[in-house]
Amino acid sequence: MADYGEQVYMKLELSNLGNTAANNTYVKISSLSGLISISVDSAYIGTIAPGSEAMLDNILAFSVAEDIPDLEVVPVDLVVKTQESEKHYTIDVTLHSPRLQIVNYIIDDSLPGNNNGIADPGETFTIIFRIRNYGTSDISGQFNLISNDENFTVIEPSVKSGVIKFGDITTIPVIAKISDNSKTGNYITFTSNLDCTPYVINKDFTFRVGKIRENFESGSFKIFPWINISNKPWTITESGAYDGNFSARSGTIGNSGSEKNYDFLTFRLNGIQLLKTSGEVPWTSKAIPVPAGLNKFEWIYSKDNSQSSGFDCAWLDMIDFAGSGSVSYIKNDLEV
Repeated sequence: MADYGEQVYMKLELSNLGNTAANNTYVKISSLSGLISISVDSAYIGTIAPGSEAMLDNILAFSVAEDIPDLEVVPVDLVVKTQESEKHYTIDVTLHSPRLQIVNYIIDDSLPGNNNGIADPGETFTIIFRIRNYGTSDISGQFNLISNDENFTVIEPSVKSGVIKFGDITTIPVIAKISDNSKTGNYITFTSNLDCTPYVINKDFTFRVGKIRENFESGSFKIFPWINISNKPWTITESGAYDGNFSARSGTIGNSGSEKNYDFLTFRLNGIQLLKTSGEVPWTSKAIPVPAGLNKFEWIYSKDNSQSSGFDCAWLDMIDFAGSGSVSYIKNDLEV
């Protein structure tokens, strides 16, 4: 494979299919592409007897540029010239490089924190980033975390990424701490930077201190006391997320689709319906005032069976439970 930044040698096998010798055989390569540069462009072979072959290896060479598009096809022109004739060929060379994405992160506060998956005031925890390599080459570099927030300290602001294999998800842990003086509900912002020069990507993140937000990035319903009892329970999915890479998706209901004005996503606060939407619509933000005290939130997807149209589900993501101040939750004893 011709990977980014590599020196590549071309291996050629030439066959003389004629009845006479090919005398003074000479080969030359060239390319007009700016993604490669020819370092050794020609070689002399000499005589190839009738019905015999000549092998050319580790002589003709080109260098691949460092910064290239993945799976770009570069034509290399080959001329085979003998004393008697001249032939031209085009060899298509596929170039390979990484394509990187900082997908999302989860908070691991199992040690020395309280293991609730939340960054609480005064807690030291590990931020585990998920890196995806969509390309066809491995790469490695440095992963950096940058923040100017006085309530947020990155204990290891720069760590080695390790080998980021193509086609895989690589996890990179970074240790950080929330200040004892930070209040529940505070916003923490930071920039993640993956430097695999010349392939450099950045992604900004924001989280809130304490048990305030649910964005399902833990990949489960265990962070908050959700009651998910149904013969068609909600699931965590990686398709169609609004924030990060995960969202909650309503359970599959047969093969019929979500039909406008017949199938609905509803939201109830303490049994009172405050939202009802239907049809194929993009992500929609909805803010609902919540009174002090004990409250019950319900998201319900329901449908009829008369006709089929569109998708057969609804998605939820980035549920923010409080504008400011603390929130407490009552643990339920029901099976989730």
